[in-house]
Amino acid sequence: MSTEADRLNRIYDLKDEIRQKRVQLKYLRKKEKDEGYVSHSSEFNVLDREIKEVVLKVKDIRTSLWKGARSKRTYTASYSTPYNRTGRVMPRRGR
Repeated sequence: MSTEADRLNRIYDLKDEIRQKRVQLKYLRKKEKDEGYVSHSSEFNVLDREIKEVVLKVKDIRTSLWKGARSKRTYTASYSTPYNRTGRVMPRRGR
């Protein structure tokens, strides 16, 4: 995991893993539908959590790849940003 190429390869491997897990999720949903909606929610949750973990791993590798002033920050899901999807600053509530 030292050179840039190694890291990029690792990212590609992890992305493949994400793809496989998403396909598994898709088939689980199909299976649930075929069985007349017998609940598989625990399996869904496990798969969902695994996908999220792998996504975070990819983000970690990316941030370590991209050295800069921002590389010191830890990247978690940024729901608390003042920006909405269009990139404009959202008004603060109640002011």
